[in-house]
Amino acid sequence: MIPAEVRLYTWLDVEDALLQSLEAGGHWPEWFIGARAYWDGVLIRVRTGSIPRAKSWVRELFEPRVREPEPNLFSDLLITLESINGDQRTLPVTLEETNESPSEVRFTPTFARPAFVQSATTELMPPEPFPDGSPAIFAFHSFKGGVGRTVHAVALAQAIAEAGNAALLVDADLEAPGITWFLESRLPSPPISFADLLALFHGDPDPSARESIELASARLQDASLNWGSPPTGVDLYVLPAFRSPRAFHSLEVRPEHLLQGRSDPFALSTLLASLGRSLGVDAIVIDLRAGLSELAAGLVLDPRICRVFVTTLSGQSLDGTELVLDLVAKRAPSTRDNHPVPIVILNQVPAEIGASGSLAAVEERLLSAVSRTVDKGDDVSGGDVLKGPSWFDIGLLTLSRVWDEVLLAIQRSQIHETVQPIARLLPSRSRQPIVNREPGQLDEARRELSATAERLIFAEKGEGVDFLPISPLRRLIADHRTQLPIAVIVGAKGAGKTYTYLQAIRRGSWQQFATDAGETRSSVDAMLCPILQPQNVSGEAPVLLQHARESVAAGLGLSQRLDAFQIQDTLRGWLKQQDLHEGEWRERWLDLMAWTIGYRVNEPGAGREVSEYLAKGGRRLLFLLDGLEDLFQSVATAEPEQRALRALLQDVPNWLNQQPDRAVGILVFVRRDMVAAAVRQNSAQLLARYEPYSLKWDRLEALRLVTWVGLKSGIFPELTVDQIRQFNLDQLTEELVPLWGRKLGGDKSREGRAAEWVIAALSDFRGQIQARDIVRFLHLAARRSATVTQWPDRVLVPVAIRNAVADCSTAKIGEISQENPALGQVFDKLRALSSDVKSVPFRREDVGLTAEELQLLELNGIVVAEEGVYYMPEIFRRGLDFRLPLGARPKVLALARRRQIGAT
Repeated sequence: MIPAEVRLYTWLDVEDALLQSLEAGGHWPEWFIGARAYWDGVLIRVRTGSIPRAKSWVRELFEPRVREPEPNLFSDLLITLESINGDQRTLPVTLEETNESPSEVRFTPTFARPAFVQSATTELMPPEPFPDGSPAIFAFHSFKGGVGRTVHAVALAQAIAEAGNAALLVDADLEAPGITWFLESRLPSPPISFADLLALFHGDPDPSARESIELASARLQDASLNWGSPPTGVDLYVLPAFRSPRAFHSLEVRPEHLLQGRSDPFALSTLLASLGRSLGVDAIVIDLRAGLSELAAGLVLDPRICRVFVTTLSGQSLDGTELVLDLVAKRAPSTRDNHPVPIVILNQVPAEIGASGSLAAVEERLLSAVSRTVDKGDDVSGGDVLKGPSWFDIGLLTLSRVWDEVLLAIQRSQIHETVQPIARLLPSRSRQPIVNREPGQLDEARRELSATAERLIFAEKGEGVDFLPISPLRRLIADHRTQLPIAVIVGAKGAGKTYTYLQAIRRGSWQQFATDAGETRSSVDAMLCPILQPQNVSGEAPVLLQHARESVAAGLGLSQRLDAFQIQDTLRGWLKQQDLHEGEWRERWLDLMAWTIGYRVNEPGAGREVSEYLAKGGRRLLFLLDGLEDLFQSVATAEPEQRALRALLQDVPNWLNQQPDRAVGILVFVRRDMVAAAVRQNSAQLLARYEPYSLKWDRLEALRLVTWVGLKSGIFPELTVDQIRQFNLDQLTEELVPLWGRKLGGDKSREGRAAEWVIAALSDFRGQIQARDIVRFLHLAARRSATVTQWPDRVLVPVAIRNAVADCSTAKIGEISQENPALGQVFDKLRALSSDVKSVPFRREDVGLTAEELQLLELNGIVVAEEGVYYMPEIFRRGLDFRLPLGARPKVLALARRRQIGAT
């Protein structure tokens, strides 16, 4: 049948129907040699003896528009075209037998349809990689003009130069040369242009165009806008489209002309790479013509080039971008490891749309389109593919024609931030080279990293004397320089609550803890005394906690006190008294604090006197509580437990805050879900009050923890904790290159960037990651990397990194099941599902979960609802053995990306 969207008006439509049918079938008929259509007929060449089969095939394809010709006509069939008034317009079809084989197809990078329809006798191979020493090439394209393509290209060149890399910026938009207009005031008489380069190359008889390249390189030395000051300055060369406005309308040699008579279909890319090598630049940034223009085809359809597509949210721009990506997928996909994955930039996005979170559907659509351009769609990372968004900035709509003012406007805009990740694809000249280690050194580094990280996985053992002062802890200390803290420290399981609790107790005093965290301006001090502790503490931890209580009692001249078991037994006894209200529980908690240090043990009302007792002696005391989940295991449903915990989280801090002498402080370490269960009406208000001190690990803090663990294991001996604390995201990413490389593969591969991939794989859709998952990942990845010699430039090898994430997921789910029985039951239910329903996304009824069970998963960040279905982050999906069906990957990445942007 004729394809539904085809209407047979002319021979072009007949040829289009032939081409679509042959391509859609997945294989070409073995008798088919080729076909060519023109205004006066269609010629189909077939193998000898195949005419009957060919006739049948044509009749089936063009039914019901096929007619038999009159006997006196020299054609085999007639195809009826569209007509009116009963006049039948026909196109003759001639079938020609031949013993010739199909001619070899010569690939030409073009958006146009082939003039001769035939099957390929040889596989179309992608071009060979550029020679060593060639610069990276970034080609900016957009389906529509006016979407901000040119300013993003300029911004990338600017960012590359700022990072210490030399660059060549090319204005290849020969119909609307924006960069050329910007440059007019800065370089009014450019020594050479892109049009000159095309003409030189076109007329050069040498296939390598050596003399033309040397000439262009020499002239471009006078078109360098030096960036920075000698000796550290770098060259930013600019190649305008034309030297003079007079040449705008008289372009004689166009990019597509370079292919005529040349064996290299990517001659233009080869030329620019050679020019870049001659100039010694690290990158070439090219601004292409918008639309499906042959001016841009030669570069857009070269998979060796990093193709950057800029679009707005307008329907036409999005549709066109998707169309171009589909053409790339069909004609020039990224099939090799060193082929960059195409990048898409969303520009001119109104801030209110970004805040509403409605970008997810657009991002999913674009991710799907990009994933079709690579062989392994599942390896496409949302962070690698989508950049921005660049928010709408009215100042960029009225840019000056003065070059320096354009650069200043870009630098002040969101665009400057959007292109930074693209610029980081290049290694900076100012960075230290990676030193390859000998196998023995690598094995030793991996063993030490594995052992160091393993000691940190379970803080309950109390091992290690150092800690990383992350931002929440520094804020807690900075906010309490003159008064003792009274705060609730909220964190998910594995966020580092117990580790922080034990590290504070180890210091013995608040001021020492503040000093070790880098805060030297704290003027308040207090002894630290643990009240509650996790039941599963082991190793050094129980001894450490017992010694802390004894030291406090001895320092206060008190002897009889409650030990850890007596404290727990007392609380369990009180919990059996079902009718205690919040006020009574507040008094019990205060008494427990007094009895812990040996003050009037077992006497009611002792807690009200502790503050005054300490103040008279000029002493201060900071109480710490951890392990609440062990005593309050039914807090989600048991009202007595809720009242007890509510009093601890609200009433006790409020009472202590009212004491004029502030001799007593308190830090309560608690899981977020327990707060929500106990404080049902005002939990949001309570969480907001202590939000600055919440133990949350975003991307920045996570990379700081990775670097700190590397420092403690000897991988980064030149770093200090102060440096790690002050590094920004870019600096940390660069410092971690010796640990896991720039990418999960070679530097020029299209694999995901290592730092971003690891953090995304270990994070939930809210952009949060748990400290325990990070250190467990480092332990497992280091152990799996042992004895691998393939990657001498890094400690953790790619295959070990990928496998370690799956191991982390399994371990995380096992721990949660033990620590949270309610969640464990839901996990068991999901594990027991048949494999055919274990896919993401899923509907509640498909997996048999109750509304309450699903709510529990959502509350703990294990699933997220989107458009009526549920998704899981990788850190849970892999351990529960849920698969991602075809087409789901882009949606998962879009959700993760959206939530990470919101969390940043």
